[in-house]
Amino acid sequence: MVVAVLVRSWILNRIVFAAIAIAAVISGFPAPAVSQSGASLSASTDPFHRHRPLVPGDSLEVLRAVRSRQFAFERFRRSNFEQAPALRRVDCDEVIGRFCYIHSETDSVMNAEPAPVAAARASLIAALDTAVQWQPGDPWIVAQLVRYLTESGEHDDALAAAEACQLAEDWLCYAFAGYVRHWQGRYVLAGELFDEALGAMPEETRCEWTDVTVLLPGRLRRTYEDTPCEERTDLNERLWWLADPLYLMPGNDRRTEHIARQVLNKILERSESGYGVYWSTDLGKLVTRFGWPAGWKMVMVGRNETWMESAVVSRHPFNAKTFVPNSRILESPLEARAFEWSLDDPDVRSRYAPPYARSFEYLESYQAVPFLRGDSAIVVAAFRLRAGFAATETPVQSALSMSANEAVSSIATGSSTAATHRLTVTGAAVPSLLSIEALDTATSTASRVRYGIVPPALVENQLTLSDILLFEPIDPLPTNLADVARLAQPGSEFAGGDRIGLYWEIYGLAESADSVVTSVTLLRGGRSFLGGIARAIGVGGSERPAIAIDWTEPSGISAFAVPRSVSIELGDLRPGNYTLRVSVESAAGRHAASQRTIQIIESGLTPHGS
Repeated sequence: MVVAVLVRSWILNRIVFAAIAIAAVISGFPAPAVSQSGASLSASTDPFHRHRPLVPGDSLEVLRAVRSRQFAFERFRRSNFEQAPALRRVDCDEVIGRFCYIHSETDSVMNAEPAPVAAARASLIAALDTAVQWQPGDPWIVAQLVRYLTESGEHDDALAAAEACQLAEDWLCYAFAGYVRHWQGRYVLAGELFDEALGAMPEETRCEWTDVTVLLPGRLRRTYEDTPCEERTDLNERLWWLADPLYLMPGNDRRTEHIARQVLNKILERSESGYGVYWSTDLGKLVTRFGWPAGWKMVMVGRNETWMESAVVSRHPFNAKTFVPNSRILESPLEARAFEWSLDDPDVRSRYAPPYARSFEYLESYQAVPFLRGDSAIVVAAFRLRAGFAATETPVQSALSMSANEAVSSIATGSSTAATHRLTVTGAAVPSLLSIEALDTATSTASRVRYGIVPPALVENQLTLSDILLFEPIDPLPTNLADVARLAQPGSEFAGGDRIGLYWEIYGLAESADSVVTSVTLLRGGRSFLGGIARAIGVGGSERPAIAIDWTEPSGISAFAVPRSVSIELGDLRPGNYTLRVSVESAAGRHAASQRTIQIIESGLTPHGS
């Protein structure tokens, strides 16, 4: 999705005045007709040729000189923006101060930066570098040097400038270094540097930088606003835990992105921006919510050919997603369901485009089942990547994460060129947030699914059954979890005629001397709320099972977890949803059951679970 931002021109002033705000009118820019061949600056293309040379002098004179050059560069950059088609009408999805925020469903190709602009930036960087040597303690000059070096991709030099800074507010040096590390993709180091900066900065500044009000949805936002800064820590930590795009990536790049945006706001203070306006709170909110643009254009806006003005359009990355979850997930993350976790929320509060993933997709074919081992749980997961996900022979990275909260988590990682990935992770046997993830670095494609899981709960003197794990049956059938985990199916969709394996575990038999009757049935019709009520009251349960198996086992079992596996032939069953149910009952009347839905598709089609 593309996000376009227009600096308000006359056509938007009606909104401005209605909101009792001040409009910024951008007009009269030169036409963007600049040659892109060569990188040298002539007198006609050098934005600084009218400025007096930068020479040593008093600190105020040096600051004035480099500010003048920074303004000239941004004006020169704007004069080289590509010209977009004129707009007769502007419909804002949201108005943010002087800016009109627009969602667009189509990507907008931005031309490469003209060579003279790159050369002008290099000249500005040279002037800033000289000014820093003369005024090493000026935060504005250091900030601009770090900004433009980072913007030009000279990260090593930008980091050196940040590390060499001699500012009275030394926390800014940590912040600038963290900013560069974030743009390098070194998210662990960026997080550590940002934590140093947050710990050393004034409390008022720390509250501003850690404030996530503008990211929060509806009611939760209002509650957060009413909460004192010192009491927001828990929600802040929960939000960044849940907003982390991929747990398989070291660090938390959504959190470091947020703080990097605060650093950028600091850098933009008292400086010219690409929009042609000085920084103010509205630009600060725009940066905090959506980051810095990926490209720029100039557009003519007006009613007709004789009444038009120039306005700046910025494009944010079209693949940006909404990683901050909705209120329900933020309040009860361990109860989250997969379908609730939308990365394309239409009521957008913020967006972020991870540089390592040009495409971020949902996993559609997967299964994950927890099994008990004392006070621990082993989760077995399998998933299948969509066709074409891995376009090369480069192994796809994968991860299975199990988190009880932001401080307690377990993760298992893997790497494979196969379409089906299988992972096992061990964590505490408590309700947890499960995340199944994949990243194809060759095609910069990421995929994930997240939802809450609840391991089986043991009750004294009662039988307990695990969920059913579907696996690819072999002969002889595997009889332990480790062997079954290597055969786990990546979903619950099968073709007619398939043979499928079922694995489950029984807990509580060691406390009984009873024999046990086990039943396996397959009944047409998926699990539903109304269907559950009907079965509970004895209505609608007269249909004969498509498959029914039962057997009796003698007493004398002493294991904590009793593994069981069977295979069934689906035969010529009609396509549709079916409920697979396993139940066990002891001679003393103790009973436990587990069920799941599978889907049978027409023969000849490729099932997700194949």
